[in-house]
Amino acid sequence: MDVSQEIESCLARMALGEQTAFDQLYAVTAGPLFEMCLAIAQEDGLATQALEEAFVTMWSSAGEYRAQGVSAAAWVAGVARDAAVQALPSGGDKSVPDEGLSAVFQGQGTPPPAALKAALDRRLFGKLSTGQTLLRWALGAVFGAAAAGAVAFVGIVYVIPSMTQTVLEARLEGERGFAFSARYESANGSLSVARLAGASLEARDQQLWLAVPGRPPLALGLLDAQGRLIADLSAAPPDALLDAVLIVSDEVSGGAAAGAGPSEILAAGPLSDR
Repeated sequence: MDVSQEIESCLARMALGEQTAFDQLYAVTAGPLFEMCLAIAQEDGLATQALEEAFVTMWSSAGEYRAQGVSAAAWVAGVARDAAVQALPSGGDKSVPDEGLSAVFQGQGTPPPAALKAALDRRLFGKLSTGQTLLRWALGAVFGAAAAGAVAFVGIVYVIPSMTQTVLEARLEGERGFAFSARYESANGSLSVARLAGASLEARDQQLWLAVPGRPPLALGLLDAQGRLIADLSAAPPDALLDAVLIVSDEVSGGAAAGAGPSEILAAGPLSDR
């Protein structure tokens, strides 16, 4: 897979909310993009600031590049170029014309400051860190000892691919026209959810729930503005998820109160074998 194809693959997965795809995109593009931003901004601080804003835009708008009729590589480079121009005190020369954007990725580039990736992780995913830790404990309470073992060895789950990977999918639908797709992969324990139809209301949030037989629904997190969420279910035994139902509810801003169940169910559907 060449760089252009890799960038396109990353954007497609980022559109579904996959943080690992963002990490991969950063690893592949940060050096060349920082070199370009530095050439435009002529100052490390401005170039770093511009690149941070560019990656934030890439994460939030990953699914939009096709509408602009350009390649994925050109779109990514264009986002960074425009951010660098905006960072200049009084504007300036874009330095890289549209037709030369893809060529930015022909070299390794200049590595950006290590603090940039840490800042992006805090900005984009930091709010999920504590929530995901709490979610693992909650999953442990639901699934018992098997889940506790998964929590203890979660590092192995991410390093060693499963030889017998379980893939489960779901389509969630409701009476008000809402529809969502979901995909669970046991190799990394991730559950990716994307909204297919419907929209969130102002000052309201959409919340994802996991319901297993004999237990009250467990809150997995809030969908973002684009209707996406990636939840860490590595603490849940894959076999147990075969009986699970996913629910998306409409909640007040911030989500349901601790201990409460879904308020208004927008869509629901069972996880099943692919």
